[in-house]
Amino acid sequence: MIIGGTINTKAPINWRAMAPAVVGTIAVILSLHVTLTCHFVALLAPKGYSQNRGIWYLQGYERIGDSDDFKDVCTPYPSVVHMDSKWYMIRLATLVGGILGSGVASYLWSCMYSPLTKRGWNMLAIACFVTAILQGFTLTFVGSSGCQKSEWLNESSKRSCVTTTGYDVDVVATIGWILTGLVMTMIPPHLQNEKLKNDSIQETSKEVGIPGSVAKNARSVRNMSMRDIEGVSHSENSGSCSDNEAPADKPLAAGTSSVNLLERDDLPEVC
Repeated sequence: MIIGGTINTKAPINWRAMAPAVVGTIAVILSLHVTLTCHFVALLAPKGYSQNRGIWYLQGYERIGDSDDFKDVCTPYPSVVHMDSKWYMIRLATLVGGILGSGVASYLWSCMYSPLTKRGWNMLAIACFVTAILQGFTLTFVGSSGCQKSEWLNESSKRSCVTTTGYDVDVVATIGWILTGLVMTMIPPHLQNEKLKNDSIQETSKEVGIPGSVAKNARSVRNMSMRDIEGVSHSENSGSCSDNEAPADKPLAAGTSSVNLLERDDLPEVC
């Protein structure tokens, strides 16, 4: 199965493959932002206290030079933070979805210059929907121990957990992967048709007088051993026939193809 062949920059550009490639690339960038951000949810408490959290990183503070000012930074979670099984599954989904999405986007860009088959294009569309499922699963981080099931949140009824910008970006990324799959399914590019390719081979073989079975097995003919080729060359230069003699005509047996002519021992010598 061919998904994308060798890139040929001199080939005509398949412009219909550009739309899903652009949308898929945007979805990859948004997914990367969701993975690296620490502003997915926010833990709120009375008196204005808040703490932003992400799937992989936690909001921290870093002193600016020697001043008393601080800036927000995203730092890895300390070991004291409790993570439930759902949180670990969400982290795994971000890794698998990121790798799969990046691969799909790369293939889509290469498909603008490489030959496509319908089966390969459909598999890429399915991969987009799978990536959308993985991306949408990360939205359940709200119900994990990182937000609503946090031990810190359960210590007081006045504390709460709300979504922030990272959650909204995650929603857009999920929609982006769904749109990419829909565009690929509803508006496919110009695809390579194997049936038309075989028909073209047969028509070409008829024009030059070669049976269709011989044309399909052209590779076998090209791989003829050097022994047969050298045998024909030797018979031409052996001088066993005079210049005025013509090879005797001998009818071929029924069912004998032109491919097997060099394998017959009863053929006349060629001068």
